[in-house]
Amino acid sequence: MTDIVKRRSIVFYTNAQKPELITTDLDLNSCYKPEEIVVKIHYAAFNPIDYILYKIASSWVAKKTFAKTFGRDFIGEVVKVGKNVPADQFSVGDKVAGLFQHLFGESGTMSDYLIFDPKAHKSIAKIDSGKVPISPENGAWPLVFGTSYQALTSFELKKDVDWAQKDKRVLIVGASTATGIMAVQIAKNELGAAVVDGICSAASFERNKEYGFDTLFDYKTGNVTQDLIDHVAKTGIKYDVIYDCCGNSYFFNCMDQVLKPKNENSYYVSIAGDSKINYANPAFPSIVGTVKKWFIRSYTYHQLLLVPNADVARVGIKMITEKKLSVPVDTVYSPEDFEKAFDKLISAKAKGKVVVSFS
Repeated sequence: MTDIVKRRSIVFYTNAQKPELITTDLDLNSCYKPEEIVVKIHYAAFNPIDYILYKIASSWVAKKTFAKTFGRDFIGEVVKVGKNVPADQFSVGDKVAGLFQHLFGESGTMSDYLIFDPKAHKSIAKIDSGKVPISPENGAWPLVFGTSYQALTSFELKKDVDWAQKDKRVLIVGASTATGIMAVQIAKNELGAAVVDGICSAASFERNKEYGFDTLFDYKTGNVTQDLIDHVAKTGIKYDVIYDCCGNSYFFNCMDQVLKPKNENSYYVSIAGDSKINYANPAFPSIVGTVKKWFIRSYTYHQLLLVPNADVARVGIKMITEKKLSVPVDTVYSPEDFEKAFDKLISAKAKGKVVVSFS
């Protein structure tokens, strides 16, 4: 017996062709393997990495023989469960959210249905829909939350920065970005940082302070590097962590004036390299950053690449449940309006996540 449904998916083949919305038939009774589950997607969010991967997907990087589906973030409902999936893990009717990480994959979250093996995707978990409603906001947090959570708690930071001491000071470059908004809430509400300052435009000061930022510095007027140096000199306390969410080189020539000494377990972490990424036409060097910082430095430097794990879903869902995490959403689009969603994404003017509704 068949159970045929229509499945819309936002896909691309290579960067030589425009992304498109395709509709295919999907038999819900035979589309999954014994170890897989099928999730009906309600909301999925675009991230810059989606468009970056599309733009670099030449025919020799990504096979042009099959459609690759966009999307990593999602919230939805389990509609089918393979016979080998433990009953205490997932059941039909469970509400789920998380991060579906893939590289040029045929499956992605920008689709009516997502089929995957839960054992291969650790950053996906069940939610209590009574406490974490199915909404655009709750389908938009996983990647940016996971990135900022790992930036503040993993790699050398995990063993060096003692967050149990509630006196840590953090500076976030790119305070208005989605990762920056996640980071201030993680630092303040989960890790107990004493101070979280940020760099953004003055137009965003009021909004960003609502998320927990203390002092904000305007990068558009004056000399923001000197403003920070003067501020640190006035307070007499340097930062334990500088987290760069957007790509810059403000402090590389004066790091000792704003960041605590290396022997005090300070840390500089970037997710974008040393310059802002042109998301519409990304160049490889702007993505990887300046490698020499890893080897020739007087301070600890790390270029972060998110590694999905169970903590991303567990801590994120916990913070949302406890109302300690608020997720900004700029606009919600229909799948048919995906081109408008991309335009908003690459404009760098979105004040929050760009979400697509498959409800």
